[in-house]
Amino acid sequence: MTKNNYRMYILIFIAFFAVISAVGISCFSYNTSTQKIKLLPKLKVQKNNIIAINIDHQDSVITLIADNNKNWFVGEMDGYPAINQKVNNLISSLENLELIEFKTDDPNKYPELWLNDVNQKESNAYRISLVGKDGNIMDNIIVGKKQNDTIFIRKNNDPQVWLVKGSLDIYGDITSWVEEPLFPVDEQQILKITLTDTTLNPEEELVFFRTEKDKSFSFFANTKMKLNVSPEDGNRIANAFQNLIFIDAKLIQDIKNQDSLKTLFKIEVETINGDIFGLIFVYFNDEIWFQTFSSINELNQKQQGWLYKINPKKLIALLPPPVVQE
Repeated sequence: MTKNNYRMYILIFIAFFAVISAVGISCFSYNTSTQKIKLLPKLKVQKNNIIAINIDHQDSVITLIADNNKNWFVGEMDGYPAINQKVNNLISSLENLELIEFKTDDPNKYPELWLNDVNQKESNAYRISLVGKDGNIMDNIIVGKKQNDTIFIRKNNDPQVWLVKGSLDIYGDITSWVEEPLFPVDEQQILKITLTDTTLNPEEELVFFRTEKDKSFSFFANTKMKLNVSPEDGNRIANAFQNLIFIDAKLIQDIKNQDSLKTLFKIEVETINGDIFGLIFVYFNDEIWFQTFSSINELNQKQQGWLYKINPKKLIALLPPPVVQE
């Protein structure tokens, strides 16, 4: 073999090796870029150990607590049942968050990404903490600005910002975790409304009624007081019963002085189907709260033993007509 041939073979070998190396590097880069990396890789295995989820945002704290059967409750509402599916969806969403790329680790840039600490004034960030059975925090992430299907996130107090793919349903207030009306009532289905003043003996009643849905209400009363009543009051109260969402709940048995609960009056509505739904107005801690009752046993079993607080605007809409001033 001549020197020229030898050199040629060496050059061919080097060229071939370079091609193979380039292909290998290309394949490695492709595999790395397409590999899905989870933000919380251990969560899939550890999620059954979660006993509490804390969601902090500005002055708001939501504590979701699990029992031994993985039913979820809201700590700030005396342990009122949360929407299990919503909590489970949140855990699944956290498990499926995928890292896209590293971003800044400069704290000066956190505010524009909504990633400054939630305790700072006017912070837009949310903090999610997952608490394990040993009482220690398993994972802790700061959730920042959203961009389509991506979110800026910091995790475990690390200064590094990640851009991740996914979505998190955490942006409602505390009522969104129990968000279901107290009563399944359509105002057009209400045929009769009875307002009873329970503080008097004998009790006094104001009744609104109609024979068909969508019709205007008529009314009659056995009250001694002169009320400024109109058929529109019936429409007002019927409308307020629809989508009646509560903003707080307290377990009656946990109230130390139950004798302080003063019953004021009650509202009962009857629907076209013959169903009965009602509110008992209770004066508690200088505020008006409610007990509920219904002809539907399942609803009574769920709500029995609880006091509910509703939005003040809804409360005003449910109040009886004013007394005529003489």
